[in-house]
Amino acid sequence: MAASEPHVRGIVLKVYREVLAELYGVQSAACIVESLAAETRELWTGMIVATEWYPNRLVVDVQETIVRTAYAGDPTRIRELGIVTAKRDLSGVFKVFLAIVSPQYVVSKTASMWSRYYDHGKVQITEQKSGYVRGRFTDVKSFSEAFWNEILGSCMGAIEAAGGKSIQAAIVAGGTAKDSSMEAEIRWD
Repeated sequence: MAASEPHVRGIVLKVYREVLAELYGVQSAACIVESLAAETRELWTGMIVATEWYPNRLVVDVQETIVRTAYAGDPTRIRELGIVTAKRDLSGVFKVFLAIVSPQYVVSKTASMWSRYYDHGKVQITEQKSGYVRGRFTDVKSFSEAFWNEILGSCMGAIEAAGGKSIQAAIVAGGTAKDSSMEAEIRWD
């Protein structure tokens, strides 16, 4: 793993691959895969090892391609992918654990969860109370507006997996294609 290039664990790409047809339909999923950059498409159709590190730019390519082909360029709609993939990933090993913890507990573990998936960037919870969290993601090295929205969707999915309901989220600072940071808030019942 090159130190200069940011990486993501293969589990992110594997879960994307698992849910693509489920979310977008077989025909749209095939169109998305065909529209990927050649390097990403080659990896996508090959073997992805969940515990291995892959260049984060490949995830960004998948996300941006989905936004272009499935969401008519609206990056906020990719939050749906984040919600579904977080719930899918957490429903495996963590399913029993999530049944006994609260959304507040899951939120308190955001920083350690981030480092499980990414070798770059930091997460800081700046405010937390019952049914509310505000957090900041900083020093992210490979990103796009789609990336930030998918990350926010993943946070929403983790809260939902832990029992949160009626989840509302907003990016309150950063989170654009030009920002290496994002501040967001999430509310739930």
